[in-house]
Amino acid sequence: MQLVQLNDHYIEQTKEFMYLCWNDTYRKILEQDFIDKFLGKAYSTERLTMRSKLPFYLVLDEDNIVGMANFSFTNEKGEVNLYAIYVHPEYKGRGIGSQLLNEGIKNLKPAVIFLEVEKENLQAIEFYEKKNF
Repeated sequence: MQLVQLNDHYIEQTKEFMYLCWNDTYRKILEQDFIDKFLGKAYSTERLTMRSKLPFYLVLDEDNIVGMANFSFTNEKGEVNLYAIYVHPEYKGRGIGSQLLNEGIKNLKPAVIFLEVEKENLQAIEFYEKKNF
């Protein structure tokens, strides 16, 4: 598996990947209409092009995206926002989420990382608690 920064080559595949992951994660928590509207805005070509300037890591298996993490840059207080970590449903439990989190920590060297999680997203809450969040 290979770790790369989001670039124009992967934008369309990232949109498809996020649709898969969001539906896997949130279809029992959120209305499908909300998911579709959110993804259409947050992961549009324009937004992903902007996000590619941020620390936005992809894990590839061959040339297929199997994980992603999107961070902010470290601010003057040493703070970083972790906007998202997602792993392909068939690749969960293989350490990809940890690899992505560790890559952000290694490169950004934050004093503090902030993140938000849907309260019903128990799998994410468990992941972050294991990482001492």
